[in-house]
Amino acid sequence: MKTEIFWQTVSQMADITCSSAKLMVAQGQSSEAYEREQIQLLKAKCERRLRVIDEEVALNRGNGLKPGCDDSREEQSQLTQSPAKITEE
Repeated sequence: MKTEIFWQTVSQMADITCSSAKLMVAQGQSSEAYEREQIQLLKAKCERRLRVIDEEVALNRGNGLKPGCDDSREEQSQLTQSPAKITEE
């Protein structure tokens, strides 16, 4: 499965977001803005992955498009960042 790393990243982002939101709520802070921002980051990541897949499909059909770069390195680097760092991007 070509997208396994992507799905692992999505799962880890969800775990980090849930844990961070629970901690924020436990400390009396609102987590809505943080959760919304994380959803926007996930949406952007999904859109990038879809573009890569679309480019690969087009290339395989012979349309002459160049394949997109794999986002796995970027996805891996985001997993090592703290939740606060992720929200700054």
